[in-house]
Amino acid sequence: MLVWRLLFAAAMLGLFLGGILRADEMDKGLVEALLGTQEVLKDQKARANAADTPEAKAALGRMEILGGNPENTEAMFQLSAEIFADLAKQTKGDPGKMQEILEKAYKNPSQFAESLSPEIKAKLKTLAAKVPQPAQNKIP
Repeated sequence: MLVWRLLFAAAMLGLFLGGILRADEMDKGLVEALLGTQEVLKDQKARANAADTPEAKAALGRMEILGGNPENTEAMFQLSAEIFADLAKQTKGDPGKMQEILEKAYKNPSQFAESLSPEIKAKLKTLAAKVPQPAQNKIP
């Protein structure tokens, strides 16, 4: 359950920082915003540059602590970007719908997990086995 919360925290951070997806059904500005969010989730330097508020910096710090090491933290963000891309496709890039889904997912990660592709579920399970248990992490 911890890893679900981590992934949703990263995805919500992505919503907070910027915007993902293809241009099929959306206007150019929205596509650029969504692609920008995906890049922020995927790129450590972009995340650091985008975290220009105390809240965003604190969120990044919590993700690093929860990951337990840089490799796990990066894997959490990469998987979050994949999940975020799926959400963008599912909602046709509607930020309000995406936020609503993420808020529900944060409250009930198991239910949200059922909607993920088998590939993403497998990646999540692998990552969950690597991430330290909460007692090992001291989250501010």
